[in-house]
Amino acid sequence: MKIQVACAQFQPLLGRTTFNLRAMAKWVNRIKSEHFETQLIIFPELSISGYECGNEFNSLAETIDGPSIHYMQNVAYRYHVHLIFGFAERDQLDPGVIYNSTMLISDTGQIIGTYRKVHLFDTEQTYFTPGHDYPVFTTKIGRIGMMICYDTFFPEVARTLALKKADLIAISTMK
Repeated sequence: MKIQVACAQFQPLLGRTTFNLRAMAKWVNRIKSEHFETQLIIFPELSISGYECGNEFNSLAETIDGPSIHYMQNVAYRYHVHLIFGFAERDQLDPGVIYNSTMLISDTGQIIGTYRKVHLFDTEQTYFTPGHDYPVFTTKIGRIGMMICYDTFFPEVARTLALKKADLIAISTMK
């Protein structure tokens, strides 16, 4: 299967969630306007909050049913495109736990799944809890596995996703 993928590599502003969400929506609009056939758009790591937010991650983190996720679901639905983006995820069962995560949303606005970064880099370990799994999500554009930035330093991550029959490995990373 052949699909059209775009990467929207922008610099999120630290702690400016509303600004970043609007910037992401503008990127989606621009990409779909210029390349209507695009089926998947990938955004950077922690694109909703920005990367170096330190202790502010605690107030910026959202559960998977938070307002930023709903906003991005609406963008995916409006433009009929799958989206992958990074966010600080608050665990729904244990609100004291925060993950550096990526979300995959379908072109109908449905949440397909979330990947929680396993290999935390440097000071990320201060703010985030590492994930422990490498899920592969079945979509109408293929089976998608996700990695986040520093995960790429560990070949076993890609190998594991390949063994789980991922057709595409999407990597969210910083600019």
